[in-house]
Amino acid sequence: MTRLVEIATFYDPEEALCAQGAVRAGGCFSFLQNQYHLGTAPSLRVALGGYRLFVLEDDEERALLSLGKSLNDGSAAAPETPQEATAPADQIRVRKNWLWLPVALTASVPFVPTYKNSGSLLFQLIVSIPFYLIIAFALMQ
Repeated sequence: MTRLVEIATFYDPEEALCAQGAVRAGGCFSFLQNQYHLGTAPSLRVALGGYRLFVLEDDEERALLSLGKSLNDGSAAAPETPQEATAPADQIRVRKNWLWLPVALTASVPFVPTYKNSGSLLFQLIVSIPFYLIIAFALMQ
């Protein structure tokens, strides 16, 4: 009788299910431990050890090759990418657009009390909008 061997651990359910699908596509039986427990209580991912992928001991090498791992070092094989397709890290610039923040917070302000008189609009314009603009500019720094 062959036994089950753990070949990988995942903390993301999509990644675990994709890995299980890759192993099954390679022709190996696989079992994903904690799949149903963590589906109902995702906050326990770390406490239960994540999604653990098991295969039969006889299929371990074939399953690891399906996942792109080596038996010797256990590291994932890096995908082959052409050098001209990847930009150096110093040339990548991420631009954050925070202009939506004051508009979104002014349109639906759940923590600022609104009254049915005309003073609430004045309060919101005088106090809330500058407050949100200060937050937006602080986040842009």
